[in-house]
Amino acid sequence: MAFDRNNNEGDGLFALVDITGKGKGLLAIQDIEQGTLLVKDKAVLEIRHDVMLKEMVARKLWGVHNMIWSWLEVMLAVVIFLLIYQNWPIVAGCLVLLSWQRISSHMKTTQSFILFNLSWRDLVKQIKSLDSSSKDEIESLQNVFPFSNANQNWLGIFCTNSFQIGEFDRSGLFLKVSRLNHSCRANSDYNLLNGSIEVRTTRQVSAGEELTICYNNFLEEDGPVVKVERKNYLQWAYRFSCKCEDCSLTGDLSKINNHMRQRLVKLRKDWTLTQDFRQERQIVDEQIRLLLKLDSCGKMEYILQAVECGWEAEMDKREKDSNEEQEFEEKIYKDRATFLVQLGRKLSKTFYDLDHQKCIEWEERSQHL
Repeated sequence: MAFDRNNNEGDGLFALVDITGKGKGLLAIQDIEQGTLLVKDKAVLEIRHDVMLKEMVARKLWGVHNMIWSWLEVMLAVVIFLLIYQNWPIVAGCLVLLSWQRISSHMKTTQSFILFNLSWRDLVKQIKSLDSSSKDEIESLQNVFPFSNANQNWLGIFCTNSFQIGEFDRSGLFLKVSRLNHSCRANSDYNLLNGSIEVRTTRQVSAGEELTICYNNFLEEDGPVVKVERKNYLQWAYRFSCKCEDCSLTGDLSKINNHMRQRLVKLRKDWTLTQDFRQERQIVDEQIRLLLKLDSCGKMEYILQAVECGWEAEMDKREKDSNEEQEFEEKIYKDRATFLVQLGRKLSKTFYDLDHQKCIEWEERSQHL
């Protein structure tokens, strides 16, 4: 099902086709405006799980043999400790202190293993309760973690296609949205709300262009940022080599792209540390400029956050200034407020329904300029 710009059901805007080197994906069959609602989807199933669920599947750390070896090591350590304790209790105590971190790690691994299997059991139970049509559609999804039996393959399909819902320990599977492939500079983005998901175009898309979303936030300080880091992460997490617009850049263009992304990460960090209002203005302006150049790196939340915080900083400063200072900077306030409101209105209408609280807030702000 597709929608027009006003979120009414419309004619097909895209088709599910085979994409070279990617399996199936969604291809625009006509020009699509920025902010068009492409997909509105409900989770066909959702589970609570250990935060390490995907990593355990990707690294094959969930087998019983892993637990056996872990606890054999713990038992061996206990035996050695008891033997040493009989003659050298102080030495034994020191060994316990030295090995405690290792033992603690095994205990956490065991806890993850138990939670993992409870989540897996819940997943299998939910899939078995679905009608045959939904079950067939789930089994037709891409699975980059194939296993030897149906229950294990369902786990692989879930880890390949699921989306985090709210907290880190809850994920859902959305049948329509799962057909969207990845790009580090995606032309669409998704918004989660009350267990459902909406995907909208974040820029104009031409007929024949693939519709994509970004699978991860790639502007976090402790995450993958530059091309080699993103490609390594995607190879590990989704088993493919990314060849998107930014990952295909070479030479100086690739270096410039990496530098802009690294600069954005630094700006986001500096933003949280600065107490100087003029410096904050400069940080906000540079962030917006770079994010517009990079199409927000596939994630609208970055530029929405920058504009929101820029507006709040301006209003806070204006309230604190004396009347004389306000009169001196009135034109600067007016110009910046107008710029931020106009951008905030445009971006919120791109990413949310027109009756969403964020859209309403920006409309109200525009009335007080």
